[in-house]
Amino acid sequence: MRIIAFLCFLMMPLLVFPQKQKKKQVVLNYIQKPLIKVDNSWKYNVKVSQTNREELAEKREAYTAKIAKAEADYQKALETYNNLSSAERLLTKEPKKRAINKYFIGKELEEEEQLRYFEGLAGFSSSETANFTIEIIFDGFKYITADKKNSAKDGSGDTYYSVEFKNKVNLKVIDQAGNILLDQVVDDKLKRFKTKSGSDAGEVEKSWKANKVSIISKIEEESYKEQMMKANQMVNDQLGYPSKSLDINIFSAKAKKITYPDLDEALENTEKAMLTYNDENQQSVEALKTALQTWNERLANKDISDKKAEVNKIIASALYINAAYSYALVNDFEKANECLVELKVLKPARFTTDIRDLEAFVKDFSKRNSN
Repeated sequence: MRIIAFLCFLMMPLLVFPQKQKKKQVVLNYIQKPLIKVDNSWKYNVKVSQTNREELAEKREAYTAKIAKAEADYQKALETYNNLSSAERLLTKEPKKRAINKYFIGKELEEEEQLRYFEGLAGFSSSETANFTIEIIFDGFKYITADKKNSAKDGSGDTYYSVEFKNKVNLKVIDQAGNILLDQVVDDKLKRFKTKSGSDAGEVEKSWKANKVSIISKIEEESYKEQMMKANQMVNDQLGYPSKSLDINIFSAKAKKITYPDLDEALENTEKAMLTYNDENQQSVEALKTALQTWNERLANKDISDKKAEVNKIIASALYINAAYSYALVNDFEKANECLVELKVLKPARFTTDIRDLEAFVKDFSKRNSN
């Protein structure tokens, strides 16, 4: 009996069911406001330029000159050979044209082709007679090197080539008066492309040598497309009004012997408000304010030192997360930041990712929506 009693004593902590958060992922739909504000009646146009055109032309001319010289040398050698006597020809090898290996030069961009990948500036209309111009400036695709690699450290894996390249692109936005509204590097990172791998190292090398130029050209093509789309995303992020959809976690609470109907209702109403959110939509704003009132009433009775309290440390942390999002959405950024301060004091380990995402959202949203 003593042993049984002792085991029951040890198991007592396991029989305690402290209150926990109840999570639901909800979708926040909203129109993102710009960081750089211009009159939204303005119209824009887009220009694409490439700074290395002269360099490409020189490379192409040099390649063409090599081919022409090889042809001229061959024709001269052939003429000399044909002028030999029959006996002399027997002692002389017939000339062959010197092969000029094809090498990668790079493409000159066509503006219309690149503009296919620019989907537009959300909230604005384009026009040839524009109030501001979006300039996308490519320095040009730079092939750096290609290294033969093996997928296994001991060399027993498949062989492939790792192709290194850069494709710097700048973004400028200039208004009619010549004022620079935006001047930013979109991307200047060193990138790597992994070619198709194979178990036969010799065959992989042979294929690379035979198809090197076409492989690099395809990488170049995709890179220009990708950089154009990045420039489009950046200008929308800075000046546009793009539609955004964000998955966030909102919380209620659960316990074995306690119910939280008010928190469940607040969560449900918050979910509906976030789906149709607009800071000018009074219905969604009022729904968030009503939810805030519920959470604040609960937080007023929190007891973070008692795990069995109706609003313990875990539930309090969850409600501060809810409140911070909602305060931001009703443009009360001071209160949103107060919630973040409370979360830093509580330091709830289980909400680390939620708090990190929340901080990023509040910081960005407040920049875009503060008057």
